[in-house]
Amino acid sequence: MRLLFLKTWRDIKVRKGQFIALIVLVALGITSYVSFVSGYEDIHTSAEESYRELKSEDFTTKVLGAPRVSWRRFADCRAWWRRRGNLPWILRSISVRAGR
Repeated sequence: MRLLFLKTWRDIKVRKGQFIALIVLVALGITSYVSFVSGYEDIHTSAEESYRELKSEDFTTKVLGAPRVSWRRFADCRAWWRRRGNLPWILRSISVRAGR
Protein backbone atom coordinates (compact mmCIF):
# COMPACT_ATOMS: atom_id res chain seq x y z
CA MET A 1 0.00 0.00 0.00
CA ARG A 2 2.84 2.35 0.84
CA LEU A 3 4.40 1.79 -2.59
CA LEU A 4 1.14 2.62 -4.36
CA PHE A 5 0.80 5.83 -2.33
CA LEU A 6 4.38 6.87 -3.24
CA LYS A 7 3.80 6.18 -6.95
CA THR A 8 0.55 8.19 -6.89
CA TRP A 9 2.25 11.09 -5.11
CA ARG A 10 5.14 11.03 -7.60
CA ASP A 11 2.69 11.10 -10.55
CA ILE A 12 0.88 14.07 -9.01
CA LYS A 13 4.14 15.96 -8.54
CA VAL A 14 5.20 15.31 -12.13
CA ARG A 15 1.83 16.38 -13.60
CA LYS A 16 0.95 19.29 -11.29
CA GLY A 17 -0.85 21.30 -13.97
CA GLN A 18 -2.97 18.38 -15.09
CA PHE A 19 -3.87 17.49 -11.49
CA ILE A 20 -4.84 21.09 -10.64
CA ALA A 21 -6.93 21.36 -13.82
CA LEU A 22 -8.76 18.16 -12.89
CA ILE A 23 -9.48 19.45 -9.37
CA VAL A 24 -10.76 22.76 -10.78
CA LEU A 25 -13.04 20.97 -13.26
CA VAL A 26 -14.51 18.72 -10.58
CA ALA A 27 -15.10 21.72 -8.29
CA LEU A 28 -16.71 23.64 -11.15
CA GLY A 29 -19.01 20.72 -11.95
CA ILE A 30 -20.14 20.35 -8.35
CA THR A 31 -20.69 24.10 -8.04
CA SER A 32 -22.73 24.20 -11.27
CA TYR A 33 -24.90 21.28 -10.19
CA VAL A 34 -25.63 22.81 -6.77
CA SER A 35 -26.45 26.20 -8.28
CA PHE A 36 -28.81 24.69 -10.89
CA VAL A 37 -30.66 22.63 -8.30
CA SER A 38 -31.04 25.53 -5.86
CA GLY A 39 -32.11 27.84 -8.69
CA TYR A 40 -34.77 25.36 -9.79
CA GLU A 41 -36.10 25.03 -6.24
CA ASP A 42 -36.19 28.82 -5.81
CA ILE A 43 -38.07 29.35 -9.07
CA HIS A 44 -40.54 26.59 -8.24
CA THR A 45 -41.18 28.01 -4.75
CA SER A 46 -41.55 31.53 -6.12
CA ALA A 47 -44.06 30.42 -8.75
CA GLU A 48 -46.12 28.48 -6.21
CA GLU A 49 -46.21 31.45 -3.82
CA SER A 50 -47.24 33.90 -6.54
CA TYR A 51 -50.00 31.57 -7.78
CA ARG A 52 -51.24 31.20 -4.22
CA GLU A 53 -51.12 34.94 -3.49
CA LEU A 54 -52.62 36.10 -6.78
CA LYS A 55 -55.11 33.24 -6.93
CA SER A 56 -54.62 33.15 -10.67
CA GLU A 57 -57.03 31.20 -12.78
CA ASP A 58 -56.52 29.69 -16.17
CA PHE A 59 -60.16 30.02 -17.12
CA THR A 60 -63.56 30.69 -15.58
CA THR A 61 -66.79 28.87 -16.36
CA LYS A 62 -70.33 29.23 -15.20
CA VAL A 63 -72.68 26.28 -14.93
CA LEU A 64 -76.28 27.33 -15.19
CA GLY A 65 -77.79 24.10 -14.04
CA ALA A 66 -76.88 20.56 -13.08
CA PRO A 67 -78.68 17.64 -11.48
CA ARG A 68 -78.55 17.47 -7.68
CA VAL A 69 -76.65 14.18 -7.92
CA SER A 70 -73.77 15.97 -9.67
CA TRP A 71 -73.53 18.59 -6.92
CA ARG A 72 -73.58 15.89 -4.24
CA ARG A 73 -70.80 13.98 -6.01
CA PHE A 74 -68.76 17.16 -6.27
CA ALA A 75 -69.28 17.90 -2.55
CA ASP A 76 -68.28 14.32 -1.68
CA CYS A 77 -65.13 14.68 -3.78
CA ARG A 78 -64.15 17.92 -2.01
CA ALA A 79 -64.84 16.33 1.39
CA TRP A 80 -62.66 13.32 0.54
CA TRP A 81 -59.74 15.55 -0.49
CA ARG A 82 -60.15 17.69 2.64
CA ARG A 83 -59.96 14.59 4.84
CA ARG A 84 -56.69 13.70 3.13
CA GLY A 85 -55.41 17.17 4.01
CA ASN A 86 -54.28 18.26 0.57
CA LEU A 87 -57.15 19.76 -1.37
CA PRO A 88 -55.97 20.37 -4.95
CA TRP A 89 -55.90 24.00 -6.09
CA ILE A 90 -58.55 23.35 -8.73
CA LEU A 91 -61.04 22.23 -6.08
CA ARG A 92 -60.10 25.12 -3.79
CA SER A 93 -60.82 27.64 -6.51
CA ILE A 94 -64.30 26.32 -7.34
CA SER A 95 -67.14 27.95 -5.50
CA VAL A 96 -70.57 26.37 -5.46
CA ARG A 97 -73.69 28.43 -4.87
CA ALA A 98 -76.97 26.62 -4.58
CA GLY A 99 -79.55 28.08 -6.90
CA ARG A 100 -83.18 27.30 -7.17
